[in-house]
Amino acid sequence: MVNQEETPPAVKLKVLLVDTLVARLGVLKVLVESQTVGSTMVGTASNASTAVEAVNELAPDVVMLEIQLPVEAGMETLCTLRGCFPTLPIVVCSFRRDRETKEQAIRAGANVFLDKPVTAHQIAAAFAQVVPSPSYEPEMS
Repeated sequence: MVNQEETPPAVKLKVLLVDTLVARLGVLKVLVESQTVGSTMVGTASNASTAVEAVNELAPDVVMLEIQLPVEAGMETLCTLRGCFPTLPIVVCSFRRDRETKEQAIRAGANVFLDKPVTAHQIAAAFAQVVPSPSYEPEMS
């Protein structure tokens, strides 16, 4: 009998989605949990305080943040998250695509900025960029 090493299963990243619109959260959940991305949405938040609470409770591997939030500005939420969790990967995913907003988000601590509408392939590439893990290999075909 030959003893063959088993390949460890790919890591399913735990993702926290921060947005206020249920429809957008639903679309992002489908994309994040698609076979291409291969991750799991562990929770949602709608502002800085609920996002900080959710990160503490759920320990996500990555946060996806819409910076166009109606109650509390998304940029403030980004700054709060980055201040509380300096090493947590944060991917901003927004319809606000102007250069100034993108630069401001990166300066505020976003690791990656994705323009909406976004595809599963773009999310997978962003996750692979911000979560250095040899076991996280999204299906990019």
